[in-house]
Amino acid sequence: MALTITLGNTSVVASSQDEETGEVIREKRGDLGNQITTFEFPDNIDGQTEIQLAHVVDAWPYHSDADGPEWVESEDELLAQLIARRFTTDSHKCQVGRPKNWKEG
Repeated sequence: MALTITLGNTSVVASSQDEETGEVIREKRGDLGNQITTFEFPDNIDGQTEIQLAHVVDAWPYHSDADGPEWVESEDELLAQLIARRFTTDSHKCQVGRPKNWKEG
């Protein structure tokens, strides 16, 4: 069974790759409003928590231009807490659990 991680994304970007240069092109998509960014991982990875955390942190800039997600949910409570802690800074708070007032779109 796969492990799912969902993140509340308030500043969506669409990423694509220029076919000639290979450069990653990021386009702000404010027209999409709030979205949920989802990651799925197989559950049989050695050192999986560290790998999953690193993947989410590394991939986030390709999905959003915000400092971090507004919230994180996962069946793995420890991983959710680690992700929230990693994305919480003095100027940005990432909470564990989707707020009741969260609206997509």
